[in-house]
Amino acid sequence: MSATKWAGFATACLLVTTSAASSLTQAATAPAPVAQMVLRVVKTPTSGPSREVATADVELAVGESKQLMFAASASLCESSIGGTLNRFGAPGHVWTVRFTLMSAQTDRIAVDVDTERQDDGAPGTRRAVRHLILTEGAPHVLDFVESSTPACAANLLIELSAAMVESATGAPQLLRYDLWLAHRDASGREWTRHEVRTAPEGIRSEFRFEPLQWSTLALMPALKIDDVVEEHVFGSLRGRIVNGGQLELSISTSRRLVHGRGSTGEESGTKVFTAGPGEAIALELPAAAGGSAATSAAGARTLLNYQELFKGHTTAVVLTVNPLQGDKR
Repeated sequence: MSATKWAGFATACLLVTTSAASSLTQAATAPAPVAQMVLRVVKTPTSGPSREVATADVELAVGESKQLMFAASASLCESSIGGTLNRFGAPGHVWTVRFTLMSAQTDRIAVDVDTERQDDGAPGTRRAVRHLILTEGAPHVLDFVESSTPACAANLLIELSAAMVESATGAPQLLRYDLWLAHRDASGREWTRHEVRTAPEGIRSEFRFEPLQWSTLALMPALKIDDVVEEHVFGSLRGRIVNGGQLELSISTSRRLVHGRGSTGEESGTKVFTAGPGEAIALELPAAAGGSAATSAAGARTLLNYQELFKGHTTAVVLTVNPLQGDKR
């Protein structure tokens, strides 16, 4: 997903969006970023759903290191978690997880994770070092172990998630997100959709545009197939106010091309960038790909090749963000 500025469309966006840049008050220097590391243990019984059985967390400034420990019996019936452990007999497995925060910004938290695991009866200690870049709240699995007996559980896994720690200086600012879906065909004709979301800074907000519908007969008359392909675009976003009133923004988008009961599509990943209040940024999605089977009026089966159907088409999500005046949560 590339970040570009569409001058014409951006101007139109700004006409219907109220910028709060002139009256936004922001400290000259934002607090140093702090991130929270959460260690989470999920146990799966031999018959039944998985469930969370233990959590512990630490907060880190950039450059700081801290550790958490977790121990479980070989049967996985007993466990302990924290900065230190409450011993219970002879634990079958002991993990020591050390975190070093390298950098931290919205939805891009870089942390070095050093995991040591000691298993009862096994010689030596197993060690793994990972250099992770984490999206806030998204789990990363660190390890997995099976039980010695099915009495309490079949297995458990240990996962890590991270999040920015919000400043305690005051209530978070409420942000307004204006999003446009802009689709252009090869001749320059354009179709748009508009969505508005509001959320406190730092809180993830999801969006989904009303689908665009395309006639296969109009897209490629030579196919002689009168059918409909729908374009679904959706995703999530998160924003924070940083130094000088600028906005640190994260947006992820996905697209699905839906035909009949099937669909195909791609996720464009997460884009993190900085923009001014009211500044319009266009995020262009990758070209359409994939395909689906269709039947012509004569009964012949053929493949709808989306790359050919949408040749010369472009799809972008255009975003502007504004702090709402006098509104904090």
